[in-house]
Amino acid sequence: MKTILPIEIFPIEDDGYHLKVEIVINGKPANLILDTGASRTVLDENRITEFVAEDSIEE
Repeated sequence: MKTILPIEIFPIEDDGYHLKVEIVINGKPANLILDTGASRTVLDENRITEFVAEDSIEE
């Protein structure tokens, strides 16, 4: 299966760039910053509850 993911490149503080991807989580659109050097995926607890039930979130 092949997936095409459009990526938008935008500058930050005149010192580099971020990669933004537009995705859908449980049928709701979301914008995420793609950090290619991150060792973990981090989602803000207040924002993720907009996409999934709070009782399904685990630390």
